[in-house]
Amino acid sequence: MLRAIIVDDEILVRATLEKMVDWAAEGFQLAGCYANGQAALEAMERCPADLVFTDIKMPVCSGLEFIDGVHALGLAPHIVVLSAFDEFPLVKQAFKKGAADYVLKQDGYEALLAAVNRAVERINTTQVEQNILSTATERAQAALPWLQREFVLDLVHGAPYDGARL
Repeated sequence: MLRAIIVDDEILVRATLEKMVDWAAEGFQLAGCYANGQAALEAMERCPADLVFTDIKMPVCSGLEFIDGVHALGLAPHIVVLSAFDEFPLVKQAFKKGAADYVLKQDGYEALLAAVNRAVERINTTQVEQNILSTATERAQAALPWLQREFVLDLVHGAPYDGARL
C-alpha cells in the first residue's frame, strides 16, 4: 500500500482532506497530517511517503521550502501543491521545484480526487518502468559472463579487435 501525507497549517483543511478522500480505496495509507513543512520533513526522514499534499504558504517551512527539503533528503514523492491563491508565479515555482500537480483549495472534492487519481496513475507507471528497468539490468548482468567469454573466444580465433567499435 502506498503512503500519503498531508501538510497544511490550517487544521480545518487537514481534517477535511483526511476525511474527504477514501484513502484506502484509492490504494493509500494516510500516514500523517502535519501543520508545517518542517514537521513533515522530519517524518519523511523516518518514513518516506509516496504522495504528499502540501500547502504552498505556511509558517515555519513553506511548501516550496518543503519541496527543496524533500529533494535534499534524496526522496522523490509525487507532490501535489495546494493553495487558496491562484498566483501563477507560485505555481510556476512549484513546478520548477518538481511538484507534479497543483490544486486550488476552493475547487473542492472533484479537483482533489482528480489529483489523487493522476498521482496513482503516475506512481503506478513509475513502478512499472522501474520493474522493467530492473528486469533488463538483471538480464544484462546474467548475459555479461557469456558475452565476455564469446569476446575472448573471438579474439583467440583471430577476430579483429576494433576498440572504437567496441
